[in-house]
Amino acid sequence: MLPVFWRAAARADLAAIIRFIANENPPAARRMRELIETSVLPAAEHPYL
Repeated sequence: MLPVFWRAAARADLAAIIRFIANENPPAARRMRELIETSVLPAAEHPYL
């Protein structure tokens, strides 16, 4: 499995999205962050798809 490296801009974008969601629904923001972060793992397992 290849490692996944998040660029600084991608981390900043993710943080901004999570803050936006958290203003209305903090539990949903936590779930969304987890969902986004775990959804990139399959790309590491199959990088040539």
